[in-house]
Amino acid sequence: MQPTFNGEQLRARTFRSMGTVVSLTVASGTSAQTAVDELQSAVDVVGEIFTQLDLTFSLYREGSEASRLARGVCVGVNAGALRSGLGMARGHRRGVHG
Repeated sequence: MQPTFNGEQLRARTFRSMGTVVSLTVASGTSAQTAVDELQSAVDVVGEIFTQLDLTFSLYREGSEASRLARGVCVGVNAGALRSGLGMARGHRRGVHG
């Protein structure tokens, strides 16, 4: 736990998702137990978002939309959005040379 510039405390948690470790840091000026509860609630929400993204975009999950798209299999109604998102990601990757 580290203090911020305005006296709040930074609390962090990590969780595994998408083949890596995700670190979530929350600033809190509340009591210790309330801050822990707030952090856990944030981890639960963000963790669920990452789980859903992993289910959609993982190339290592045979049933994911991204995996089916990579194999040339017709995907669901989100195919256009998925292709658009992957195109933006490829462009960003080229822009940062990695």
